[in-house]
Amino acid sequence: MEDYNNKTKAELLEIIQNLEKKVEQLSSESVSGRKERFRDRYSNRILDNLPDMLTVLDRDANIVELVSSPSTNHVEGTTADSITQSNIKDILPEDAYKNIRKNMEQVFHSGKSAIARHDLMMDGVPHHYEHWLSLLDKEYLLCMCRDVSQLWETEQTNAEQQNEIMRLNSLMEAIVNNVPVYLFVKDSGNDFRYLYWNKTFADYSGIPIEKAIGRNDFEIFKRTEDMEKFRLDDIRVLKEGKLDYFEEYMAASGEIRTITTMKRLVPSSNEHPYIIGISWDITNFQNIEQELIKARIKAEQSDRLKTAFLANMSHEIRTPLNAIVGFSNLLPSAETLEEEKLYSSIINQNSEILLQLINDILDLSKIEAGTLEYVRQPMNLGEICRNIYQIHKDRVQEGVILILDNQDEDLIIEEDRNRIAQVITNFLTNAGKFTLSGEIRFGFKVNNQCIRFYVKDTGIGIAPDKVGHIFDRFVKLNSFAQGTGLGLAICRMIIEKIGGEIGVTSEIGKGSTFYFTIPYKESSDDRIAFSEASETKYISHTIKRMQKIKKILVAEDVDSNFVLIKNMIGKDYTLLWAKDGFEAVEMYKQFQPDLILMDIKMPRMGGLEATRIIRSYSKEIPVIALTAYAFEADKEQALEAGCNDFVTKPVSKAALEEALGKCCG
Repeated sequence: MEDYNNKTKAELLEIIQNLEKKVEQLSSESVSGRKERFRDRYSNRILDNLPDMLTVLDRDANIVELVSSPSTNHVEGTTADSITQSNIKDILPEDAYKNIRKNMEQVFHSGKSAIARHDLMMDGVPHHYEHWLSLLDKEYLLCMCRDVSQLWETEQTNAEQQNEIMRLNSLMEAIVNNVPVYLFVKDSGNDFRYLYWNKTFADYSGIPIEKAIGRNDFEIFKRTEDMEKFRLDDIRVLKEGKLDYFEEYMAASGEIRTITTMKRLVPSSNEHPYIIGISWDITNFQNIEQELIKARIKAEQSDRLKTAFLANMSHEIRTPLNAIVGFSNLLPSAETLEEEKLYSSIINQNSEILLQLINDILDLSKIEAGTLEYVRQPMNLGEICRNIYQIHKDRVQEGVILILDNQDEDLIIEEDRNRIAQVITNFLTNAGKFTLSGEIRFGFKVNNQCIRFYVKDTGIGIAPDKVGHIFDRFVKLNSFAQGTGLGLAICRMIIEKIGGEIGVTSEIGKGSTFYFTIPYKESSDDRIAFSEASETKYISHTIKRMQKIKKILVAEDVDSNFVLIKNMIGKDYTLLWAKDGFEAVEMYKQFQPDLILMDIKMPRMGGLEATRIIRSYSKEIPVIALTAYAFEADKEQALEAGCNDFVTKPVSKAALEEALGKCCG
């Protein structure tokens, strides 16, 4: 052991310093050794247990070293040895390679770490990887590759869930903003301020959503009574849990609307519950209900009127039938010519009444179906009035005078002469029923481009409460007077169709004035002259053609109907009789008649089928449908089958001759 007693102070200090340095050196070597021993012992274990693949890459993307355990190799079909001798371009898809190269260049350039992602197929399953690139030195990078598939799937699931939530929220928002109800939510713990206010409510109230949210009723609405009522309602909901009520409210449009509201108390996660309100505008429903009530009342009235009409119709049909049947039975036993004429006159009058009843019903059905025909052509209104006057002058009751104010006047108009005459005749017929003394005066005046026709009587008049309903269907002034109650209703529809107006003024005990107006445009003289010349030419041509007709084939299965036709025209033509469609076809082929009168409904073969067959032999022969079918659809079917004209039963001699003339003209 060294002797320190003989040492100087300076020597001792030098020795101490040397010793301190040696101790420090020994201490440093001891710590470093421990670290080295720790690294040697644990570094490989740490690397082997890392879930990440650690590689060293050079600037060319060659894998220089697999730092981590070979078990962390994420490249399918490669080994640890082959990896360290390959380029990432050879083991990664092109897109992944380009992405990593781009990030490598960024790291080498900036010296800062970068992250890249790529996808690989492992055992047929797609995997998602994340690369963390860090600079080791100027030539090498450390690449840490981690499988983030689970994280990626979680992120995707979360994203899908978030998108679904957003979609559902959007859908719900669209629903609540477009339903035809007013939705709102209030916070009972915050002075009943609005948390929600849908678009429908905003449109109805005229208050935008942004001005409602976060405010209470006192800050939104203008009328004090509304504010106070809403607040009292909300307090009541808090106590009772719910509230239902009706109210009238002025909408933003200024309309007074009827609203039904339902308020409910709903628990919330907060300390105070919510108040949810739903309101419906039931104004339209109320209006519909009122309309339904009116319609029901009208239908009930209509049913009563129809029932009364049917009962009346039975009476009206049986009355003339009674006269027709009764006097037909008495006619053979008439002892004098005057008595025979009287019976015949009564039969004819009642036949006309019965036919008018049927025509009224048919006209009504045509009007209902929109098939009533209007044939406008030049006509002389003065001439029509004179003809009507001649017919009705002897039909007024004894003590009553019929006067035509336009006896010598002619007025050419373009209208349907039959419909105009129908309305005038109906007016005169009604006036004749209820005028027992005095006069019935009728005529027409031209005023302001319209014609006003009138029938003025001195009859019993019409009660004020009935004047407004006189033109309604099934309405009769006198239940004891003959008629269906349809005539005036039909007149109104005809005149309205023409574009005119119809009306009546009346005073009880003094009489009534029925009138109608129609538009009027003056016709030129040339047109009148042309019309008259054409009519003269037509008549002359028709007479010549009718003279050429010698043989007429009558297809009729009822014996009495053939006998009637024979008595009407049998003296002027040779008649052939076929009792069904088969006979009609065969007799046409055998005898070649000049014209055919074809019944529609016959046994074995009907008239329409027979007409079609005959048309296959001849397109020229005139065929007139003579039938009891009287609707417009029946006429259309007959014309489609090949008939030239359509005449309904019962038929008069004049009507039959007119049809013959039309087909020959």
